[in-house]
Order: sequence, then C-alpha cells, then structure tokens
Amino acid sequence: MNVHRKTRIAAAVAALAAALPAVAAEEAATQPTELHRVIVTGSNIKRIDVETSDPVTIIRRSDIERSGASTVVDLLKSLPWTTESLSDKDSVNRFASGASSTSLRHMGAQSTLVLLNGRRLAPFALVDFKDYFTNLDALPLNAIERIEILKNGASAIYGSDAVAGVINVITREDYQGFEFGANTQKSLNSRSFGETGIHATAGVGNMQADGFNLTASLEHYHRERVMWRDVMDDAPKSWRERLPSAQDQLSIYSSPGNLSRFDRSDWHAVAGCDANSLSDGLCWYDRYKDMEVQPAADRTSLLVSFKAALTPDVTAFGEFIGTRTKTSYRLDRLTYGSADSAVVWVNSTTTELQAFHSFALPATHPLNDMGEDAVLAYRFADVNPQQNTRSQNYRLITGLRGNTNGYDWETALTFARSTTAQMRHGSEFSRNGFSRMIGGTTDLSDPASPVDPDFFNQPGGYRIGQQNSPEVLNALFPRLGSRGKLTQATVDGKISGQLGDLPAGPVSFATGYDLRHERSVITPTDNVSSGDIVGYVAGQTDGARTYGAVFGEIIVPVTQKLESQLAARVDKFPGFGAHLSPKVGLRFQPTKDLLLRATAESGFRAPNLTEAAPSTQVAFSGTTDPLRCPGAQAYANDLRAEADSLPASDPRRGELRATADQAVTNECSAAVAETIKHNPALKPEVSRGYSLGLLFEPLQDMSVSLDYWSLQRKNEIGLRSTSEVVGETGALPPGTSVNRAPLDNDPTFTSAQLQQQYGITAGSLIGVTRQFENTTRTRTDGIDIGAKTRFGTPVGSLELNLLGTWLNRFQRYSTATGGYGDNLAGHYGYSRWSANLSAALTTGAFVNGVKLTYRSSTKLQDDSSDAVWSTQGCADNFGLAASQCRVGSYVRTDYFVAYSGIRNVTLGAYVSNLFNRTTPFDRKAFYYAGEQTPAVEDVKGRTLRLALDYKFF
Repeated sequence: MNVHRKTRIAAAVAALAAALPAVAAEEAATQPTELHRVIVTGSNIKRIDVETSDPVTIIRRSDIERSGASTVVDLLKSLPWTTESLSDKDSVNRFASGASSTSLRHMGAQSTLVLLNGRRLAPFALVDFKDYFTNLDALPLNAIERIEILKNGASAIYGSDAVAGVINVITREDYQGFEFGANTQKSLNSRSFGETGIHATAGVGNMQADGFNLTASLEHYHRERVMWRDVMDDAPKSWRERLPSAQDQLSIYSSPGNLSRFDRSDWHAVAGCDANSLSDGLCWYDRYKDMEVQPAADRTSLLVSFKAALTPDVTAFGEFIGTRTKTSYRLDRLTYGSADSAVVWVNSTTTELQAFHSFALPATHPLNDMGEDAVLAYRFADVNPQQNTRSQNYRLITGLRGNTNGYDWETALTFARSTTAQMRHGSEFSRNGFSRMIGGTTDLSDPASPVDPDFFNQPGGYRIGQQNSPEVLNALFPRLGSRGKLTQATVDGKISGQLGDLPAGPVSFATGYDLRHERSVITPTDNVSSGDIVGYVAGQTDGARTYGAVFGEIIVPVTQKLESQLAARVDKFPGFGAHLSPKVGLRFQPTKDLLLRATAESGFRAPNLTEAAPSTQVAFSGTTDPLRCPGAQAYANDLRAEADSLPASDPRRGELRATADQAVTNECSAAVAETIKHNPALKPEVSRGYSLGLLFEPLQDMSVSLDYWSLQRKNEIGLRSTSEVVGETGALPPGTSVNRAPLDNDPTFTSAQLQQQYGITAGSLIGVTRQFENTTRTRTDGIDIGAKTRFGTPVGSLELNLLGTWLNRFQRYSTATGGYGDNLAGHYGYSRWSANLSAALTTGAFVNGVKLTYRSSTKLQDDSSDAVWSTQGCADNFGLAASQCRVGSYVRTDYFVAYSGIRNVTLGAYVSNLFNRTTPFDRKAFYYAGEQTPAVEDVKGRTLRLALDYKFF
C-alpha cells in the first residue's frame, strides 16, 4: 500500500498508478507527464504536491487488487489504524444489524468520517443503540479508484464527526471502454465460507475530444450462510480438545422435550422422542444446528458519474450511487422451561414494565405421565426463526464547476436517503398469541396465577412435539422488528485560487459553505411498541434539523522551504451556539529528501438525532443493587450456614440453599429494564488533536515516514452507569429516575422482620430511566510508521511496503476517581503494535506478492478494576498461569499472484492464511461465548480467492 510517494513526482505517479496495470507501473513512471493540481483529502485547495502537513495514506487500485479483499470492510479492517467496529456478520442482536462500520484509533464509528468522492453519504437508517454511521457494505469495492485516509482530525475542513480521521473513498471517472470481472472465495479448510462477486464497468466519451464522459459501474456480491454444525469438525485439534463433547454439545431443551419434578428429580423424555435423539432416558437436541457462524448476504450497487463541458470554463457534473443490501440471519429456536426465570421488559410506548412467567405442565396434560404438575424443558423445533435486514441507500449529486478569472469554483445539490427494514419472525413470543395458543386463562404476569388445565393443550392451539399449522405458529411467533428512514438534502459551494504573491510563492485560499437538512425516523412494529413481544426491546426516533457551516482555508509560503496552512470552520446546529473548529498546519522541507510536518486542530461532534431529538431506547443491563445486595449476601450466608447445620437427609437443606442462591441472583446480578431518553440540552463533543512527523527519502524510490499523533476528546456523549444511578444517595440528575417495588410482598426479604434484620429500606429494583449526558473524556496517542521502496532484481522489480502503528496510551476519564483511569494500551482489545509488511515482485506478466499482518499480545484484563481477569483472577477462576492470562501475538501470512499475459485478461489468486496458522487462544472470548464455539478464523483457516478480469478496448 502506498504510504508516501516521491515528493517531486507525487501527482504524476498517483495519477498513472490508478489507471494502469501494476505490471506497467515501472515503465509508465519513466514517461513525461504533465503535472496537474489535485485536491488531497484534508484540504480544499488544489496543489501539485500531494504531501501536505497532514499524514495521508493513499491506497491505490493496484493495492486493492493485491489485498485479496472481497469487500470494503475486509480492506479497511486489515489496516493498522482501524479498530473493532460493527460488522454485519455478528450484529444480529444489535439495534442496527445487517450493516458494517469502521473506527480509527479506537474512537468509535461516529468519530470517523467516511466520504465518497469528498462528500458525505446518508448514514445507515437504524442507529446502533445511539450511533449513526456510514454503512460500508453499501460501497462497491471494484468501482474504487483509490482510498485516501487522513489519520488525524479534520473538523476544520469537513465539520462534525471528523474527530479521529477521514476515510475518503474515490471512485473511477473519465473511464472509456468496458470491463467485466468475477471472483469467488472459499475456505480450503472447511470447503465453506463461500463468497462470490461479479462486476462490470463501462465508460463513453472523452472530455478532451468529446466534451463529456459517462462512467457506470455495476457490482453484485453474495455470501453464503454457514452453520456451526457444518464446520465444527473442521476446527483445529487444539480447539476440538477445548470444546464440549458428546452430550455436552446437546441440550435437554428439545422436542418433544423432557419432564422432571420441581426438585429436579426424575428427569425423563416426553413420549414421542425420536430414537436418534434418545440417550440415557432423555431427549436431546443438537444446539449447533441452530448456531450460525456466518449469515447470508446479498448486495447490489450501481454507480454512475457524468460530466459535460457546457463552455470551455464551465462543466456540469452529476453522480448517482444506489445500493441494495440484504443480510439473512438464522436464529436459535426458542425454548420454554417451566423453571426459567421471569422475563421482564419495557413497553416502549408507555415505558411500563411487562413480565412473562413460566408455568408447569399441568398434571392433566396428555403428555405428562408424572401424576403431578411437572417441569417441562422444550424447544419449538417446528419453527424456522430468521431475521432479514434489507436496506436501500442512494445519493444523487448534481452541480457545476468551473474557472472564472483564475478562480476555481464548484457548487452542488445533494439528495440522499437510507431506508432499512429489520424484520424477524419465529424467534419471540407474542404475549397475546401465547395466551391464546398455549396459556389460556393463566395470567402470565402473575407467578401465583392458577394454571389453566389446558395449558399447552388449548383447543386449536399449539401441540407439543408436532408440526403445527402456519396459523398457529404465526399467532405465537408474529413478524416483528423496526423500520428506519433517514433523508438528507444538501447545498454546498466553494471557491479557491490565489490571493496574491509573496517572495516565497503564491498565497492560496479556499472558502465555502455547506447547508444541510436531515430527518431520521425509526419506528418499531406495532406489536413491539405495544409491549406484546416478550423480552424484545427496540428504540424509536423522530427528529429533524437544519444546520449549516462556512469555512475558509489559506496556505501561506513563509519561506521557500516553509509553508503554513490555516483553516477554520464555523458550524451552527440547533440547540447550541455556533462552534468554531480551527486548524494550523506546518510543512517544512529543508532539503529535497526531507520533509517535516506538524498540525494542531480542534474538532467536534454534534449530538445526533437520537441523542438530542425526540427518541426512546429500551434495553437491559445486569447490575448490582447497592442498597440491597449487601443485605442479600448476608441473608444468603445465614441460610447456607443454617443448611449446613441440618442433617444430610433433611430436605430443607436444598430449599435453604436454593433460597440463598435466588437472593443473591435477585439483588446482586439482576437484569434491570432500562429506558433511555434523549437530552436536548447536550453539548457537542469537542477534541484537540496534534501530529508531528517527518518524511525522509534517502534513496531514489525509497521513503520512510514517522508521525506522532495525539488526540484528546471531552464532553463525550454517553450514559451514567446503571450501578452509579442506582447507588446515588442524593438528588438524581434531571431525566433520571429509579423505579422500585414496594416492600410489601418483597420477593427476597419476605417479612418486615427480615427487612429490619438485614437493613433493607428500599424495595426491589424494577427499572431505571436515564438520559444521554456529556459524561466523560478520552485521551490517546501513538506513533505511525511507514516505509516503502522499489528496486530492480535479476528476476524483476521488487516493491516493499511497511505500515504500522504503536499505541502509546489510551485512557478514559473516571468520574468516580476524578481522574484518568488506567492506560489501556496492551490491555484486552488494545494491542500496542499493529503492522503490515508486504512485498510484490513483478516479473514479466506475473506479479507475486506476500503480506505479513502482525498484532501484538494483550492482557485478558480490561483494566485494574477487572478482578475476574487479573493475574490472580485468571489463576483462581480458570486455573491459568500468569503467562497464559493474555492473548498472544499473531502473525498471518497471505500470498497473491496475478497473471496478465493473455490479451485484455488478468487472472489473480489470493491465499489468505497461507500456513493455516491458528489465532492465539482467547480464553476470555471463549468464556463469554459459553465455551462452545472456536474462533471463526480458525475454522475458516486457509482461504483461496480467484479473480478474473477482462477488458474490452
């Protein structure tokens, strides 16, 4: 990948490399080329030299082809600076499933601005709880000419969200001819994980000769579904030894299920269990059949760009991109257990709490052979639960650009819209449907309600272990979900040119405006809004705003070797005053081989429409009740001590222990229903960023770069923790409330005597209402490195490229301590070193490439407060030595080969994980995955991607 180009020929090489095959790059670089002024990400001023005061990485088309990436997400996540963000592969239970985002420097998707040809796209129509983001799945990979990544803030140039950096995706234009391509990818380890793609690009018209050009690109991508049962046996031996075996892979929640007494004795299968599922008298279900590794996906994108010369100095231009995406998730089949804990959720319309209790199978049920009410463990195996997320995204731009009296100008109108329907069925009960098809007269909200004698045997209702009719299943498991629509209309304009001349050179400037209107509406289905769907939560938003900005930029040559960039932007959003974002950049080139650069800038992120406009989010959070947990623990200790004092044969021993366990569960780790409200009084997040670096070119075709970066962000928009709100003894902040049940009929401390004995003065925690606040701050810094060289060898031209980043510090402010917390660099999820080293050898019509990807090791511990995964916690809880209480470092080797010896044809093959190396064992991830699945990359193993491109001239 292209970190830096030789300063004196930068624009010429960049322009040629983007358009010519890699095998011709060396020859093309020797041809005389007219130097043109271009816009570089991070500035509005055209210039010849692409090396500015900002550290910008350019990923050329040839780099993309050598990367082996099938999607834009795959390409970006392989870079050292990008960090974990939302992925459509594992977002099925997120508020914004079926989409993917990116993040720079661990600062989050909302602090990373993604542009397409220098302008914004409409964000994904559903928010990821509170975050709007650009859906990278809506960008076609094969239409991309290059990607420019600005690795520091740029709010002075681009406004809100450009806090951590900017990713500018630049597509092909001025294309002439036609080309077609196809690719396919599959795991060589499991023969699955298939991905296929086809694409075509066509262009007519030459701007110089014809005065116009029309370019269109069409792309389709498909990814197959993979289930764990189909690939579990392909896991490496080291993983299979850790996975559950035999019946530990199975579940007693099966069909037609299993029965027991309420003391958990006499477990046995319900009559009618298939012989292949019977073992040890129980009916088992293979849970891996329902567990999805990778969801299916289909994406189609059309990109059209047009420009025509109206006069010698004025050009009309237009651009349209439209994308349809569909991600299909296979969900786990729902289970029902008579002894399961109650499900509590929030009616998002009334914000009232709802409850769903499980009940026993009556003694009168024809399948109950126990002569008394029984515990039923059942799985609804006759349902095929799925979730489909369908999204449409388009952007239409039309405008004029030209040159008048030596000044370049441009103005444009942009219309953008994103719509998403996230719908599922077969995965959650309708409370009303359950009453009609199963529960009958039973009051599902009252655990003491008398059980209907026809429970699970209603006339015309659901039948255990049978294939029920679509009418019954649709009543029990209705279609549900959310729909979102986000629209934007923008008018912008700018003018640039020279203000005059100084002894050191011309003074260049740019100034312009940006006026935007946006509206976001997110609406759950009626059955979700009314609270009819058991345990399902969703957010809703209905907000709109109009805002605008003016900006200016000037480049002043202080001396022939020193250049300064001054930029400022004033943004005005409703709800708070105008915000100024300034920037200063310095570029000093003391010799032709050495460039020094530095920047200082102030950035900001305005509250989005979910955070500040009318919205409600509902969720669940596990928390400890500080007003009741200490008493519950003391009560549990006393109960256990009493149990220990009884004879082993006394049945009260089990009852006392069960009561003790339930007391701790209720008060120390309960799932609390939460309602989160918007806050119109929010301030914008603000940041300060600095960079200081150098670019050194000691030899022809060799460059080395080193850049220090620092970023501080405050007024971060978030939520006070549930435990902090619940434990507040003083007045709660506006918009915050804690809902507790009365002490009468308390489920844990059942008498006034117990309440007095254990100091209980507050009822059990039911729910919490919070609103978004400006809560905390973050600071981080590190060093980026880059090195690139190209030289001849006896067998061809060899190109080497190194990209890397070292995370020196990442800290979050703690309101509890009034200072910054631990440095998370080197802790779980925060590798200190991330780097890529690639080599490409061009020999005639062949290009062979190798890429090494490295990530340094991390601790398993989040920070010093994480006692579970501390060195001592690892030893006590998991039997791990100190050397094992971490995720090891990792190096992956990929290989690429391309052949262009057939006229107009390019053939390519890319082998990912060439040596089939397993990833370091992540004990923490394995634990929270229920210790039942290996790392996906290890099952995938070595992967082969084949590509063919044919060009018609």
